Amino acid sequence: YLGLSSRGWQAGYDCDQKCEGRTHEKKPITNLPLSVMMDSVRTIFQLGCFTALAAFCLGEVGPEPWDKTAVLEPAALAAILHGDKTPVILSVAFPVLYRSKHIVHAIAAGPGSKPEGIVALKKAVADLSKDADIVIYCGCCPMVKCPNVRPAYRTLKEMGFTRIRVLNIPTNMHDDWYSKDYPSEPGSAADH
Repeated sequence: YLGLSSRGWQAGYDCDQKCEGRTHEKKPITNLPLSVMMDSVRTIFQLGCFTALAAFCLGEVGPEPWDKTAVLEPAALAAILHGDKTPVILSVAFPVLYRSKHIVHAIAAGPGSKPEGIVALKKAVADLSKDADIVIYCGCCPMVKCPNVRPAYRTLKEMGFTRIRVLNIPTNMHDDWYSKDYPSEPGSAADH
């Protein structure tokens, strides 16, 4: 046990043995100096913060900044890309993902989770009208955990764009787009 008594912080142990029908009392191991106890408390606090951060990062992100009508399914975008009027497609993924392969005609505009990615996003849309039809996607991981689409979406909204859709990537780009032979193209070292 760890406790504060009239003599200061104390650490002790509980004996669970029952000897002749009686339970032992808590016995102090030592009276620890306050600095030692504070180091222990600090370590426990840091571990708790790390655990909470890990749970946040690995768990689902909170409420989406977009409504359900702004979510575009992969099959729907693939069909749109075969038509005459295609939207502006922005890859807000990490550059290495864009350079390996991306949706046909997509513009590198990420990563949305980094300041330099937001700069790239703003540059990519600088000459567009505020009512341009825009689709953003990442695909680095399941969309519920994606670090890039939410900041990118919020940035576009803050810039005044009114027709922003988010490509729903439930798993990753390979499983949800490339493996289905939806329109894509390889990147190159010159891209982004």
